[in-house]
Amino acid sequence: MTKQNIIRIFHASEDEFNAITRVTGYLKAKQLIPLFQKNILDANPRKPKTNRVTSEIIDTLKGSPELFQFKSKGLLIATSSATSLERNRYKVDFSGGVEGVLDGGHNMLSIGIFLIEAATGQEWSRKLKTWDDLMSVWDENLGEILELEDELNFYVATELLIPSDDSAETLEEFRIAMIDICASRNNNAQLSLEAKANQKGFYDEIRARFEKKSPQLAERVEWKLNEWKSDDRTPIRVRDLVSLAWVPLSLLEKENCLSNDETFDLNPTLLYSSKAKLSENFDLLMTQDDIATQQKTGKYQLQNSSVESAFDILVDMPELVDWMHINLPKSYNRSGGKFGKITAVKKPKTGTASTPYFKQPTEFKVPDGFIAPLVFGLSAIMEVEECQVGWKVNPFEFLEKHFDAIVEGFNMAITMSNYDPQKVGKDKGSYNLAFQQFKFALMS
Repeated sequence: MTKQNIIRIFHASEDEFNAITRVTGYLKAKQLIPLFQKNILDANPRKPKTNRVTSEIIDTLKGSPELFQFKSKGLLIATSSATSLERNRYKVDFSGGVEGVLDGGHNMLSIGIFLIEAATGQEWSRKLKTWDDLMSVWDENLGEILELEDELNFYVATELLIPSDDSAETLEEFRIAMIDICASRNNNAQLSLEAKANQKGFYDEIRARFEKKSPQLAERVEWKLNEWKSDDRTPIRVRDLVSLAWVPLSLLEKENCLSNDETFDLNPTLLYSSKAKLSENFDLLMTQDDIATQQKTGKYQLQNSSVESAFDILVDMPELVDWMHINLPKSYNRSGGKFGKITAVKKPKTGTASTPYFKQPTEFKVPDGFIAPLVFGLSAIMEVEECQVGWKVNPFEFLEKHFDAIVEGFNMAITMSNYDPQKVGKDKGSYNLAFQQFKFALMS
């Protein structure tokens, strides 16, 4: 829901550059209270979490709040809807998306914790670890916080970015610029490529598919930095899903069905050795004009049916990967080996291991280097027709019937690498062998 606020920027200085007007100055702390709304911080590509920096900020606010404006770079706030009033006041609306606090999330989290502690007289620092934790108790303590308004006299350095005029052309240029500005400002904090990609909407189509087919899995994915819905302490990294997407995408690339303006060097070993490189490739893919179009909001909208078909394949991949984690040891043993005797294979001292995506119990923690080539092998049972990628056969039924034979042939890669999963995962020959074993099984 759109929220409207009136803020006053003290010692304001205003500059105009093309579509953007920048107002720099200071906000008095009490003016921040209305800004503690979930949608206002959603503009930031990361969700802040407490750490040493937030502890130092809170200590400053408790001990020497008058110095805070000099010790912190403050906040970067942006909105496409703003009205300039008298006395350096601005009426601002925040509609979510790219509008709100673009940078300074840790400052907002620290100030919020400080305000709740000051209002309640209780220790909250150990309980409120994230922005969502803070907002879960904010409203119920808002009355006490508002009673402190007259005491909140410290200042926060602030930059406010607003459109230079309200024409449609300026608003569109402004919103698109905010995406890049937000990413650049957060580069100083080593913002991950995935966080920026999520901000641009690159994962929206993937997320929608998983939320429809596997909502429990979607809740475990860290789509936005430091944000996932499950209680799992080790969420699924979005780059893991992106890397799986390149299995069907690589077939489309081979058939020249991806972008006309860019080619992608897709060595299959990247599935194991460099998921970051595959994320970079994905980022590049999604910015191509014939793949996705940047909207007036600044986000990109997928418009390529070939890529959509690869995403349809992707939703099956995590379950297939988990199946391999469970069944590789069994198939390996049935072929005459002793999987548990491999030095790199770990068996939990207590309880069981679990699969990476759906957390299914499994006897062994299977090294990724043994799994990655077999995951690539799945491409042998995919096909491309009229630049649409799909399964040749039901992949689950296929694995049930043929995985023992595939693993028996693939064992050569494991033994030739002296049972070292890193060597298996980094050797292109392992991927070629796995592909051929899947292909032979399909022919049979």
